[in-house]
Amino acid sequence: MSRTVHVRSAWVPVSPAHTIKKKHGAGKSPMKLSIHDRPYAVFWDERTDSPSVISDACTHRGASLSIGHVDEKGCVACKYHGKKTRAKPKDTKVVNGVIWYNDTSLDMSSVHDDIPDHDDFSGSNRVHIYERLFENCNPLLMQENTLDWLHLEFIHRIKAINGLPNVTIHDENTATYAYETYNDDLSITVENRFWNWATCLRFFFNDTLSFSLHFVWVPAGKTMTRGIVRITRSDDYTGVLGDRFLELVNELPLIEDRDIVQTIPNGRQWKDDRLGVEDAFLKQFRDWFSNTYPESTDYYV
Repeated sequence: MSRTVHVRSAWVPVSPAHTIKKKHGAGKSPMKLSIHDRPYAVFWDERTDSPSVISDACTHRGASLSIGHVDEKGCVACKYHGKKTRAKPKDTKVVNGVIWYNDTSLDMSSVHDDIPDHDDFSGSNRVHIYERLFENCNPLLMQENTLDWLHLEFIHRIKAINGLPNVTIHDENTATYAYETYNDDLSITVENRFWNWATCLRFFFNDTLSFSLHFVWVPAGKTMTRGIVRITRSDDYTGVLGDRFLELVNELPLIEDRDIVQTIPNGRQWKDDRLGVEDAFLKQFRDWFSNTYPESTDYYV
């Protein structure tokens, strides 16, 4: 039995821009992906040096455009009969190295016209972006794990003297966690912010921003998530070696989060959870999501 997904028109994350530019440009096939259980074809228009997102079904006979090819004029030629389809450039943006698509298929005005841009470092900085596929994982639950400060301490072993950080919840979907460490010369503060399907954690050591982890969760379906991870840091680590080191350090927490989410029954609802005072920031996110995407809340939770 099929189930219709009702989602307000809004900016939805799609894919890392460098992946599409490198592998899905002129003379190549678009990449097929699912957003909210709907199939799309994504490619790079080399004339405008920008990404394009279109429905994966050709309007002629319904064949998949992802098996066609991109021409020099920014059109996708269907492999079935050669019919060409052009995208609407205004429907895509690249922010922080990630492609976002404004899905207007439901003919509703966009809820979020702006995608926050994190300029994490004013001086020299390095950015590393990669993605992972999480099967049998609800995208909202994956995002919730990045907003749960108690989970951050308990599972990912960010320890403080008393076992818990000093948590402050701010306006504008932001919270900070201040840790007192056993080293008198070291203090750790984590700033956590959410918007749309994205979360950014910024790590400060002795009040100096060291690196940030920007998670973007692509809701490929009710139980399918593509995670895009953007690591921004100062040049304290060496080039590509530093990229791989931080990627590996972040890999175990992602695997742990995946394993936990996979144990939560698909039919469990938010109303079934018994949230305590330690879940205040998580509750703020749920209230925000319910108000922003009321039609999709029942589907995803």
